Amino acid sequence: MHVPASAPAGLPPHATRLRSLAPSPSPPPGPQDLVVPALKTPEHFGASPLAGAATRERTWLGFHRGRVQPENMQFARGIRQRLAKLAEEQGWAKRHRIVVGE
Repeated sequence: MHVPASAPAGLPPHATRLRSLAPSPSPPPGPQDLVVPALKTPEHFGASPLAGAATRERTWLGFHRGRVQPENMQFARGIRQRLAKLAEEQGWAKRHRIVVGE
């Protein structure tokens, strides 16, 4: 579909983008693929605290082990860098058992 570089006269600039959001045509008639999710037996969910089972003893509240890239604030929109900085400054590892970093 061709979308003009500028909106027609009298329309707001975003009008050309709205054309590209038009609904796509329906699928052709006939057999279609059907996706069936993997189902788990009820026994699997019996061990869940949400179903009344006892909670497990945990040693960590939060754990992130991945790239932080403190020099690159564009990476992960700066969220990982801010979390890593706060975790270090406020002592999250000792106070809350939350670890952030590589």
